[in-house]
Amino acid sequence: MNHNWYAVITANVLMDKDLSDKQKLLVALISNLSNEKGYAFPSNKYLADCLSCSEVTIRQNISTLEVKGYIVRVLKLNSKN
Repeated sequence: MNHNWYAVITANVLMDKDLSDKQKLLVALISNLSNEKGYAFPSNKYLADCLSCSEVTIRQNISTLEVKGYIVRVLKLNSKN
């Protein structure tokens, strides 16, 4: 992967002692991906590849971050016309 950008971790995320380092990086990655439009729909596989972990780890961490209020998950449903 060739990424030419940087990610910012806000102080409240950085200082949250209940978050793992991986969870903090995940917040930063999702935040960066959503900078342009205010939202992003990265796959768990993409996030796992970026952070060198499993999709299971990503799913678990996303759930934790959602419960703690750091991210909001919106389900994107494909509608058939």
